[in-house]
Amino acid sequence: MPPELLFDTGLGDLYVLRTGGQAVGPVVTGSVEFGPVTGGTPLVFVLGHQRCGAIDAAYKALRDGKNLPGGLRAVQQALKPAYDQVAKEGGTGDPVDRMIRAQIKLTADDLRANADLAPMVKKGSVVVVGGYYSLDTGKVEVLTGAPAGAATPSPAGTGSATPGPSTNPEPSGTPAPMGTMPMGTPS
Repeated sequence: MPPELLFDTGLGDLYVLRTGGQAVGPVVTGSVEFGPVTGGTPLVFVLGHQRCGAIDAAYKALRDGKNLPGGLRAVQQALKPAYDQVAKEGGTGDPVDRMIRAQIKLTADDLRANADLAPMVKKGSVVVVGGYYSLDTGKVEVLTGAPAGAATPSPAGTGSATPGPSTNPEPSGTPAPMGTMPMGTPS
C-alpha cells in the first residue's frame, strides 16, 4: 500500500523510506534524520504491516537456527531483538504478527533515543510514532508515540481520522496532523 494513499496525501508530500521489516541501520537512520534536521519535518511515522514477508522469513530462520542468504542476513540480525522479545514474552496469537508489532515499537524507540532526534523529541518539535497497518481492514493502529489528542490515520480512501491513544506523553508541541509530513521548502 503506497503511504500517499494510506495517509491521503499527494505524491511527493511524504518523505518515504522503505526497509524490510522496518530494519534500521546507519544509512537509514541518517536518511530519517534528514527530514527533521534539515527540513523541519514534525513527524516520523514508523509503519509496519500485517503479514510482512521480511519479518516472516527472519522469524522462521531465527526459530530454526538458520541464516537467511546474502544481504538478507543483515535484515535478519536487525530483527533479532524483536524475535528475542517475542520469544521471551511468549504469549498467544501469531508470533510473526507479535514480532512485527515488537519491531515497530523497537524501531520507534530507537529513533526517539537517536542523538540527533532525541532533543527535538524532548522539545516537542518532532514526534516519532509507530503504527501497524492491517491488510485485512485497511486501518492503521497506532502502537506507540501518539501525543494526547492526536488523530490516527484513517483507512485508505475514507478521509476521516479517529482520536488515537496517548501512549507517549513526552512530546509537548503541536505536531502536524499525522496524515501530513511536510518536507520544508522544495529546492
